[in-house]
Amino acid sequence: MVNEFKDLKINVNELLASLTAIRQNYDKYSAVVIRELDDLTRMVNTLLEGPLATLQVWENVPKQVQTDVIKSIKKELPVRIKIIKDSIEQLSNELVIGRKKAIWVTCCGIALLLILMGVYIWLHTYIQGPTYIKKHAENFFISIGNAEASIEIINPGQSGEIIPIKLDFEKNNSLTLKFAERVSILNGNISILNKSSGTNTSRNQIVSKVKEEIEKIKKDAIRMSENDGFFWIVDFWRWLEIVFWGEFGVIVGVLSWVCLQVVEAKYTKEVYGKEISWYIAEIVIGPIVVVAAFFLIRQFIGTLITGITEDEIGGSIYLTLGVSFTLGLFIRRTLGVFDYVKKSLPLPKEKKDK
Repeated sequence: MVNEFKDLKINVNELLASLTAIRQNYDKYSAVVIRELDDLTRMVNTLLEGPLATLQVWENVPKQVQTDVIKSIKKELPVRIKIIKDSIEQLSNELVIGRKKAIWVTCCGIALLLILMGVYIWLHTYIQGPTYIKKHAENFFISIGNAEASIEIINPGQSGEIIPIKLDFEKNNSLTLKFAERVSILNGNISILNKSSGTNTSRNQIVSKVKEEIEKIKKDAIRMSENDGFFWIVDFWRWLEIVFWGEFGVIVGVLSWVCLQVVEAKYTKEVYGKEISWYIAEIVIGPIVVVAAFFLIRQFIGTLITGITEDEIGGSIYLTLGVSFTLGLFIRRTLGVFDYVKKSLPLPKEKKDK
């Protein structure tokens, strides 16, 4: 109890010292401002009582004095007055909670979010993008199973035919867009293998490679089957999903930040004046930054930044959109990814004089 009392006493004394320091700084600031205002007032009164008292007095003033007076009135005095005015307004804004500003930002953010959500739902309702269609997937998996079964009965050193994999080439079938090229190459190898004869070692190697590729396609297709039919999961449309969810994250991040600052009584008019340009910039650049961050994750950052692999991001649309939303929600942290890349790049070599 005694120690707690001593700690509280120390804390209170520290608070009192802070208040005293603030009071001293404020008194110094007030004295400077008052002195400057008095000085400017004297200068203006001197002009009114002197060369600008009457037209006759002004006409009798030497040309050089007239020039100095005009320069003082047109340039010097307005600048000094504006500096004092801005400093007082800045101090006032620092102490005034910008509730109206916060409400304005919040209402604009909510309206923009609702509009984007409406566009997003409309696009998914009326535009048939590439989605995961279960009936097409069922036939595809049966075809993979037939190919696997046919290759399993081929013993080393024996001939036999492998059943090619069939794809359902329906419009907006995500499986077709995802696997068409790989399946075509694989079926080409299967066709060559089926036409070849003999039991040499090279044939066994080709059979092994075909079996390995079928297993990879099966694995990727199973991962893809975790996606829902509502979302676009391949091609250009997948990137459009990332853009939308990144933008959702940016707007939600701005709204959360502003509301939190209001609750903690930190959202002043000064804060609004400094940050409003940031809000606009984040909303505009957010989708570009999120997509660029995905490029980096896919190419060489990988698990170092996200803790997940590129295959996992590419396989699950839920994980993809979750990462996209998170990158947008913490857009300023996401920009830090590029700062990390910048620090990793070598500095340019300085040119040496010949």
